[in-house]
Formats: sequence, C-alpha cells, structure tokens
Amino acid sequence: MLRNIAIIFAVIIKVFNTIPCLAQNDDLTLTINEQFSNNQEKWALVNNATTKTEIRDNAYYFSYHSSAWWNTKVPLPSIIQNAFNANVVNLSFDLTFPLPSITKTSGVGLVFDKQGDNYNILYIGKESRNTFAAVIPRRNKQFLKAIKDGSTDLLSQSNTVRVTIKKKMESFSVYLDDIQVLTFVHETSLMPVDLHFTAGDYSIRNLNLYELRKGTVTVSDDEKKFDPSKFKTYALLVGVSIYESNAFSKLNSSINDIDSVRAFLTSPYGGSVPKENIKYLPGTQAKHDHVLFELKKLAAKATSNDLLMVFMSGHGFASSFYCYDGPLAYEEINRVLSTSFAKNKLVIVDACQSGFLKPVISPPNKDNSTQNYLENSFRFKLSMASNNTNYFTSCDEKESSFDGTKTTNSVFTSALIRATRDKSLGASGKILTIADVYKSVTRYFNVWNEKNSKVRNDVVVNYNGVLDNSRISKHMTPRLMPTTTINNLPFAILP
Repeated sequence: MLRNIAIIFAVIIKVFNTIPCLAQNDDLTLTINEQFSNNQEKWALVNNATTKTEIRDNAYYFSYHSSAWWNTKVPLPSIIQNAFNANVVNLSFDLTFPLPSITKTSGVGLVFDKQGDNYNILYIGKESRNTFAAVIPRRNKQFLKAIKDGSTDLLSQSNTVRVTIKKKMESFSVYLDDIQVLTFVHETSLMPVDLHFTAGDYSIRNLNLYELRKGTVTVSDDEKKFDPSKFKTYALLVGVSIYESNAFSKLNSSINDIDSVRAFLTSPYGGSVPKENIKYLPGTQAKHDHVLFELKKLAAKATSNDLLMVFMSGHGFASSFYCYDGPLAYEEINRVLSTSFAKNKLVIVDACQSGFLKPVISPPNKDNSTQNYLENSFRFKLSMASNNTNYFTSCDEKESSFDGTKTTNSVFTSALIRATRDKSLGASGKILTIADVYKSVTRYFNVWNEKNSKVRNDVVVNYNGVLDNSRISKHMTPRLMPTTTINNLPFAILP
C-alpha cells in the first residue's frame, strides 16, 4: 500500500498529538465560495492522452488513466495557493472518489514544500471503507512512508467525503465528514501548489475558503465607546548590580534588565507607556527608603482604571529583595499596593528565592491606524481585566535566579522579553495576557533546566539573613501567583 513505503522524516514538519483550538468560521471572512458555474478562479483545464480536467455540472472533474500512478500534476489556482499565507485558514470541499473497483487505493494529494522532484503531499485517500489523511514525503521520484496519518471507518458507504483543512499559524488539522483524523505542525509557510492523484475519476464541489489575515481587527461596541486616554500604566523599575554591603557580589545584568523592560513598556508592543509614568531606579538610586517613597507616589497616582507595575532585578533572599543599602521586605511592598486604587497590580521579581513572595491582596481604601488600534485595544482589555494583584517571580523560594553577562539580560528577564515575541502564542497583533507570557517562560525553562540539570555553581546564598557558601544546582522554576484565578491581565501586543 501507498502508506507502507519506507520512511524519511521531513525536517520542516513537526507532528504533535494535539494542536491549538482553531477559529470558527464566525471569526473569519469568506473569500472563496466556488460553485464551479464558470472558471473565474482559473482552474487548470487539461486534455491529453492520460489526464483530463474540466468544469461541468457545478464541479471540477479530473481524471488520470494510466497504469503508472502519480506521474502527473495539475496546478492549483493561485488564489488557493496564496490563501495559506494567511494566519488562519479554513478550506473545505466535497471530494468524490473513483468507484472502489477502479483501484485498491485511490486519493488526491495537495503538493507542498516543492523543490524540483522532491516535495511533500497532504493526501486524502480511500481504501475500501476506510478513508484517511496523511502527510507523505516524495524523494527522488519515490514515495516514502507517511510522516503521520489518521483514518476513520465511521463514514458512510458514499464515495463522497467532505474534506476540511484548518490552519492556525503553524498548526493544521484535517477533518473528514467533520471527524478530525489528522493534526500536524508545519514550521514554514505551507503553500499547496499542485493536485496530485492516483488513477481514476474524481470531482470537487462546494469549495469554501475562509481566512483571517494579519492586521485584521474586530472592534466591539464597548471598545468603540472606550476612551484609552483614561487608562494608564504606572511602573516602578528597580535594578541593583552593586551593593553598599560587601556581603553581596556584583551582578552583571540587573541594569540591563530594567533597561530592557523600560524599552519594552515604552514600545507599541508594551502599550506605549509614557516615560513620565515610569520611575527608573538603577544602582545607588535604589535605596530602601527611596524605593518605598517612589512606589507610594505611583500608588497614589493610579486610579481605578489603571495598572500599577513593579519590576525588580537584583539579589534576594527569603522574604526580601535586597536594595542597594539593605533588604526590602515583600510585605512592605504588599502594604503599599494595598493602599492603591489601581484596578490591577503586577509585581515581577528577578531575584534568588523570589518565589517566597506571598500574594497579600488587600482591598483599596475607598486612531485609525492598526497600531493605534492595537494600543487602544490593549488599554481597553486592561480596563476589562479582573481586579487582582499578580506576582510573577523568576524562581521558587529555595532556588537561585541566575545572572547574565555585562551585555545581556539575566536568564529570567531574557526569557520574559523573548516571551513577548513568541510567535507560537498566536498571530501578529494578538494581545498576550500575563498567563500567555508565563506559559512561554515556563516552556523555555523546561528546556533550560534539562540542559543544565547536571551543572552546579558555587554561589553565596542568604537564607533568612544567614550567609552560606553553597553549591547550587542550576534550576529555576518561575511562579505566577495567584494560580487559583483565571488571569486575563494583558501584558503585551505580539509583533
């Protein structure tokens, strides 16, 4: 059988058991409703000794009559080829197979990744009652074993099947008569260029194509009424690399970290926060009393529409972040936050043992361009987020948070900034929540921890004020707290 030929794995295809939920047609735009009443989309019309294609009876018929299979290809219309450049695609059509007596295996393939005689095929086939879908590589004019296939025998005896191919970013799924039979992930642009088919007579009817292209936006009635100028973000950035006390070693990347976070926040992808709303405290400016003073000022400014954010990078130990001149207890930060009217508060700590930070949440005291739209939508979604305080820490309470170099960020802040650009989280223009970012960061550290599982470093650690020279394993477990609430707090716009 075709699907039992020897295997080679195409490196640009990755196959998984599940893929993200795909958008429904209600979210998409119908760009093709092909009933084959004419040839407006320029389907290939061929008539030679082995191959014939024609449009009649509201269908596209194609036939291949030869004892040698798969020696012909029929090009697809350019509108079908180019459609798969969209971020989200839903292509469906009725495919009629030859009668079972014609050949043991019959089917149609969409050719993609074509480089000369080498390519891959998304194949829809039929063997007796069993209808299946498969991704099959062809190399040097030979078909190899399917990279992945899936089938169902729950279909009717009819030779016609409704084929649906759904794409969301790099994820694909194939449905036969509404039964999902195949999922896979394709890392590069998948452009189907040809129809390839086994001997027999086939037809395609009722072809529909839905798309969601980059930059497509939907504005709700609430967003139309929303005034983004009434929602603000206030941020306190604290980075300490050198310390008044000799008990702590110099850090390389703490200042780099708050520089990167400030650059992110002031960019369109971080919400275009005005610089005057950001208090930047590097090095010797980050003294205990001054940090609290500036935090209180921002907390007093923030209204019930606003986000109050704190980002700190430096040394830490259980229950405290270490300022330039001494420890700042997390409880002191919590007490200030509890006095603010800010609808949402976000505390991000990149320091050793920061996972000790306990969520103490107290009630307060009694454009027209696409980018402008995204920024305003970002503020709108912030305004709609549930009232909560979120704590995002670089590691667990008994772990170290590892430094970077003089020209890079720390390990955690590097992963945090990278997460705001993580294309696996969605299409360009998607508004990422803090939970989305945490998901990406966690995925990064799963790999990082495995890579460093046998590495141990000599470091000075401080457990509740007691200095200890220890050999610490390189393992970091970022935490997002509280974990018991559904977090819809927007954090970034995906480039």
